[in-house]
Amino acid sequence: MQKHNFQKKTALTAADSEIKMIEFALGDTLYAIDIASVREIIRADIAIAKVPYAHESIEGAINLRGQIIPVINMAKLLSKECALNQKDSRIIISAFSNIPCGFLVSAVYNIHRVPAKDIEPGSQLLHTQEVNTAGVAKIEGKILLVVDFERLLAKILPEARQ
Repeated sequence: MQKHNFQKKTALTAADSEIKMIEFALGDTLYAIDIASVREIIRADIAIAKVPYAHESIEGAINLRGQIIPVINMAKLLSKECALNQKDSRIIISAFSNIPCGFLVSAVYNIHRVPAKDIEPGSQLLHTQEVNTAGVAKIEGKILLVVDFERLLAKILPEARQ
């Protein structure tokens, strides 16, 4: 099995080949994203303005310190049934091709330093029409699906491709 090269666009430390990953959830499924793709994480109790005629997975837009940012509901984008609540839900703020965006998730749990050897390429079984996993991370006995937010965003906003 060929190993995925996570050195491109990752928070890889040269000394020990570790990648910093943020663990988050959609319902009871655990995911991870490379911390290099994240600007900040905010509580989801911020006012989200609905945007008429937007893509079905766009929850709306927020005003974050004067910047208008679209918010994508990851559960809708991945066709996953899960409850979101303001107490635990978070918005992961990212930007790709200078396009800021927020990803609404059920919860954000932890930041992990993951040895590159503990991240395996996603199996074809894990690739669905909704999401192609960038890999699978083994962290503290858990399996986390590594998601490429940029690839997901490109499905909604083709101009976000680099």
